[in-house]
Amino acid sequence: MRRICAAHPAWAAITIGGTIADIMQSLPDDDPWRNCSARIGKMTTGSRPPVRDGARLPAGGRLGTWSSFVDTLGRPSEEDITLDPAYIPIATNLTPVAEAVLAFGAVGWEEASAAVAATTERGEITSAVDDLANLPGTATLVHAPVYTYGVPALRWASYRRRSYGTSPDDPWLAEALYRWSWRAGRILGGMSWDENMVSVRIEAERLDPIPDEHF
Repeated sequence: MRRICAAHPAWAAITIGGTIADIMQSLPDDDPWRNCSARIGKMTTGSRPPVRDGARLPAGGRLGTWSSFVDTLGRPSEEDITLDPAYIPIATNLTPVAEAVLAFGAVGWEEASAAVAATTERGEITSAVDDLANLPGTATLVHAPVYTYGVPALRWASYRRRSYGTSPDDPWLAEALYRWSWRAGRILGGMSWDENMVSVRIEAERLDPIPDEHF
C-alpha cells in the first residue's frame, strides 16, 4: 500500500481521505471529534485552528492523544496505558499532521482528501506514525507521506467508531474503502459518479450516542 500511495498519491489521497470522512461523519452528531479545529499548512477548519499543524478538540485538548478516547472508553484501567487492552491501539500519539487529517475528515470528503494530499508538503516522520521504528529496513521504505500520515488517521477514525461498541468486523470500513477506491478513479478521470450516495450511506451508518448510564 505504501508503494501504491507513492506511485499514485492523488488517487490514494481521495481514497484515504474519502474513507476517513465516511467514518468520521458516521460518528454520533454530538461526538466532539466532529467539531475539531485543525491546520495543515495554510488549510484550516474550525473556529480555533492551532498556529501550527495539528488538531484541537472543542475543549482545547489535542485530538491525537489517548485522552481523546476517555469519553467513549472510560479512564484507562492501568497507569501504563499499554497494559490496558482498550488503549493499546491508540497508546502512541498521532503526529500533528496525522491528527489534522483526522479532524478534516469530519468536514467532508473533499476537505479530507485535500488534507491528505497536503501531507506531501509536510515532510515525513516514518518512525513516529507507522509503528516501524524498531523494524529493520525502515530507512529504505518508499517515501510516501500520503501513507505515512493518512493511514494512521484512518486507523484512529476506525477505532473511534469501534469505541462505540461496533462489531470488530464492522463492514462500514471495508465498504467505504471499496467505494472510495472506485470513486477516486472516476473523479480523477473526470467521469460521472453518484455523489449523493455519499451522504445517503453515511446517514445509514450513523451511530447513536452512548447512553448517559454507560459509565
